[in-house]
Amino acid sequence: MMDKFLHQLYEQFEQRLIDAILKVLNEKLNNESKRATEEPNQWMDLATAAKYVGVSQNTFYNFRVRGLKVAEIGNVKRVSKTELDKFMKKHSK
Repeated sequence: MMDKFLHQLYEQFEQRLIDAILKVLNEKLNNESKRATEEPNQWMDLATAAKYVGVSQNTFYNFRVRGLKVAEIGNVKRVSKTELDKFMKKHSK
């Protein structure tokens, strides 16, 4: 009798634990999804942008020569993630 009760108690605990884990994972995924759509125009410095696309800074300079739009305000240069993604897509074969 006690074994059956403990077994049922364990199964309930296990199900509640699984439900709690799934709830947390779903919340995390939803938050990440929202954050990704809220930041479509994230601005990066040029070194970060080069790392983002996986190229050297010299190659990234060539991207600028080939038409990548970079915002320049004084000595500050930034490129938007959206613009970089468009540039990469445009030059993909």
